[in-house]
Amino acid sequence: MTVSLHLIYFNLLTEPPKIDTMNAVEYDVIEGMSLVLQFKVHGYPYPSVTLRHNEEIVLNETKMDVIYIDHNVSKLDDGGYTLTAENPFGNASSTIKVKVIGEYFALIDRVSERAID
Repeated sequence: MTVSLHLIYFNLLTEPPKIDTMNAVEYDVIEGMSLVLQFKVHGYPYPSVTLRHNEEIVLNETKMDVIYIDHNVSKLDDGGYTLTAENPFGNASSTIKVKVIGEYFALIDRVSERAID
């Protein structure tokens, strides 16, 4: 009778969260247009993500690709958008400051830019 002993080693991959954003840190959007914020979240186990606008939760789930779209923005959409990612090995956050520019002022800026050219 032959007895063989096999040892199996599991190398568990663990990674604290990391966030990449496709947007600038400060982001201007014209009133009435769409606001699009894009984030790529890394980490294992997959992090839970929370997106807050001025401390109010607007998204809470487990995703690796986070896209937040707000159509027809108004001055109420002004402020900071902070994405936080958490798993058992750590957390990370990224903030984008959004400034909503009124249509009237955006039109004046466009006219003044043409006058300079």
